[in-house]
Amino acid sequence: MFLMKLMAARAADHDDLVTLWPLTGFASPDEAAAQMYAAFPAAPDDPHLAGYVAEIARESESRS
Repeated sequence: MFLMKLMAARAADHDDLVTLWPLTGFASPDEAAAQMYAAFPAAPDDPHLAGYVAEIARESESRS
């Protein structure tokens, strides 16, 4: 679910991504980005994707 929402990257998905992050088990934002590209190989390359996931992780931790 996290990867599908990350791929869509709609503004409405942001809160869901923050909520889902702790449930994913990804070791890092870089791993999550790599897994998104593995799951969706036709996805356009986004050099900011791992940074966006890092923001999601930080926001998730601040909610805890």
